Amino acid sequence: MSREELAYKGAANNDEAEFPAVMLPNIPGRIFDIALHGAIGDGLTDNTDAIERAIEACSAAGGGRVLIPAGIWLTGPIVLRSKIELHAAAGALISFSRQFESYPLAVS
Repeated sequence: MSREELAYKGAANNDEAEFPAVMLPNIPGRIFDIALHGAIGDGLTDNTDAIERAIEACSAAGGGRVLIPAGIWLTGPIVLRSKIELHAAAGALISFSRQFESYPLAVS
């Protein structure tokens, strides 16, 4: 039996199980503030496009942290990319739109 199978079996039996270490991604230290990409934290303005611009700029630079500062940030779907950390600062609230047609269903 492989190590992974043993770990799963132990977890299924509520026994103490040993799992393989999780490798954390290497996130560059650059910061991309959504407010500098046009987002407005008033809880009323749709910031979907501004957040997407911040994510795109971060991705184009090779990754980093997309910062959501304090405020109430209304948005639609957020799609992250490789080497990007989405960081909500203290006092930040992300409020997702109730326009459900904006959220595509994932086909699996």
